[in-house]
Amino acid sequence: MKRDEAPVRIEAVYSVPPAAVWQALSTAESLRGWSFEQVAAFRPEPGFETCFVVASGGREFPHRWTVLEAEPGRRLVLRWRYDGYAGDSIVRFELEAVAGGTRVVLTHQATADFPADIPEFSRENCEAGWRWLLDSLGRYLAGRK
Repeated sequence: MKRDEAPVRIEAVYSVPPAAVWQALSTAESLRGWSFEQVAAFRPEPGFETCFVVASGGREFPHRWTVLEAEPGRRLVLRWRYDGYAGDSIVRFELEAVAGGTRVVLTHQATADFPADIPEFSRENCEAGWRWLLDSLGRYLAGRK
């Protein structure tokens, strides 16, 4: 992903209220249930930082998240980067109550270029990863009704 590219933007609608989606986005236990099982700690408080390692393609990717904004039931904004690799980004989860549930709009904007020679950092992989994660969130939420 490159900082001069348009952000990745994906929308999904879930048939649960915003409070349920917020719960899934804002606790380590819930995050382990649908996103990364390696998340040991998470608090939706500006300044909170967590780091966990995900292996892929024979490489390790130390994910480092810093909470920039947290508005329960409405918005979660993270600085998202990988220790030991160039690149930096902002991930936004915007929640909106809609008839019968919640619309989530995810945007992922590179603020500094990621390495072009590592496939996991390509825009295509980013989009595919977010689609998979938002589908996983949907399955998680459906199982908690």
